[in-house]
Amino acid sequence: MTSEERESNCPTIVSVGDHRRIKQPRRRELAMFTDRPWVGLRTFGDGVYWTVRRWCLQDHKALMYSVNQTVSLLGQVIISVRVAPRNPSSDVILPYSKANGSARVKMGRTEVIASVKAELGRPSSSAPGKGKVSIFVDCSPTAAPQFEGRGGEELSMELSAALRQCLLGGKSGAGGGINLSSLSIVDGKVCWDLYIDGLVVSMDGNVLDALGAAIKAALSNTGIPKVNIASATTPDEQPEVDVSDEEFLQFDTTAVPVIVTLTKVGRHYYIADATSEEESQMSSAVSVSVNQQGSICGLTKRGGAGLDPSVIVDMISVAKHVSEELMNKLDSEIAAAEAMEEDSS
Repeated sequence: MTSEERESNCPTIVSVGDHRRIKQPRRRELAMFTDRPWVGLRTFGDGVYWTVRRWCLQDHKALMYSVNQTVSLLGQVIISVRVAPRNPSSDVILPYSKANGSARVKMGRTEVIASVKAELGRPSSSAPGKGKVSIFVDCSPTAAPQFEGRGGEELSMELSAALRQCLLGGKSGAGGGINLSSLSIVDGKVCWDLYIDGLVVSMDGNVLDALGAAIKAALSNTGIPKVNIASATTPDEQPEVDVSDEEFLQFDTTAVPVIVTLTKVGRHYYIADATSEEESQMSSAVSVSVNQQGSICGLTKRGGAGLDPSVIVDMISVAKHVSEELMNKLDSEIAAAEAMEEDSS
């Protein structure tokens, strides 16, 4: 794969009017960082084949070794050794004018929407100098057959919990990717409450990473109204807050991480950006959120199989390498979109 081909698989963002659009081509179908190939089941027509892809790390860059040949595996099993990245996706629009920020992201056939709504609230007694963030995900019944009935509710709860773990850190917000202190207006009395809603429109694997990208893009598109505070006459009195309809402050997304999920198949092989078919063969998956400084903001695991601590350490190392290029490209495209919007205004 040439450098131009690798570059074309990175996400891009463009600006349209008062909103931005994200063009999210599907990243390479498999990212494996090991000295052994990964073998995954694939079905083409009437035949069942096995696809093998190999990645390695060299100078902190992922290099793909592409081969195209047919070999014999385990005697009776015929495998096709090839590389097949998923088709690029279409534009992703930030569509909701009623929200403070929003984003629509497509990654292959996975499509998600994220919106951010800011409302005035009262800080909790345990964190009087911080605002609050709530994250909820809903799975459209049309996204996948398993979403009908309680299947969609269970996945919605799982994705919501995983996003909170990856983006918000611990209960106090320490280590999280969203600075809750920046949402405080008057300590102990007034703060901003951010309501982040995600919607899974269609699913073909790697939903959590897509939601994480959509949330980061939506937050970059979020304007927080400027407020003026009238001094309270007594310490116990709630201050008067005047919310501007014209002046907005851009939400700072510098510390907001991207999420990289590595799906474990077999004993030694990790897949980044797994399809639904590949996820159906997984034993477990680890999702790591990494910010611009390379610090880990959160980690979550799913799947019933246990993981050795050394394996988790390896997966975290791989996720940090994958996130670096993704983060740099995403941030540069956001900056380009903002510059384009300023030029057009």
